[in-house]
Amino acid sequence: MRISRLLWGDAFTLAVLFLGTGAFQSLVVDNTNPQAGAEGSPLMKVLWAVVYSVVALRVLSQYHRIVPVVRANKLLLFLVLFAILSTIWSEDPALTLRRGVAVLATTALGLDFAVQYPIREQMRLLGAVLGLTIVLSILAQVFFPGAIPTVNTPADADAWYGVFNQKNQFARIVVLATLVILTRSRRSRRQGVIVGLLVAGAIALVIAAKSMGGLVILIALVLLVEIFPALRWKPRTR
Repeated sequence: MRISRLLWGDAFTLAVLFLGTGAFQSLVVDNTNPQAGAEGSPLMKVLWAVVYSVVALRVLSQYHRIVPVVRANKLLLFLVLFAILSTIWSEDPALTLRRGVAVLATTALGLDFAVQYPIREQMRLLGAVLGLTIVLSILAQVFFPGAIPTVNTPADADAWYGVFNQKNQFARIVVLATLVILTRSRRSRRQGVIVGLLVAGAIALVIAAKSMGGLVILIALVLLVEIFPALRWKPRTR
């Protein structure tokens, strides 16, 4: 029973992480319509309502573990409350309140993720989802071009966007996946070569997406990760 419960928990987490990437959502949300883009699709609302309901039950069951995390991150709680209180001066209070509640629910999801899994397992699950999303994007781009609705401008008609509705969304996922790759320890030359090839592939995908912002952030991340070991130098050398 315990193994089955763990498997169901992992399956739920993987499904939520995949849903959070935004992959394939342009198939159910008409982003060319500003009102539809703001309101979202009924299907996505139902899916997230189910997700947040399950998360609420999981948070309640892990209450004793989550409270210390919240106490140690009071500014996080302040930001969530600030998002909800911004309803007071919002031009669209109803929409702002819904988005504020969504921020609260998403934060609860993050807290649940943090207490359910150690950091290595978090990165493994995140890497698996992001890797799957990128593979699906490449397959969609190569074998089913145009199958996914996009809001790319005519000037970016040949820019890769994968299973997303816009090139920068695809680039954002590639950059995040690269960060996950760079956090993995490289204890051998072979592992270092594999990581190097994956990073090179990520750079190629961001270039194919024609996302200059994504490319700048990706290069900056690679440089920062290489610089971080300097923090462990002796103080005088540093």
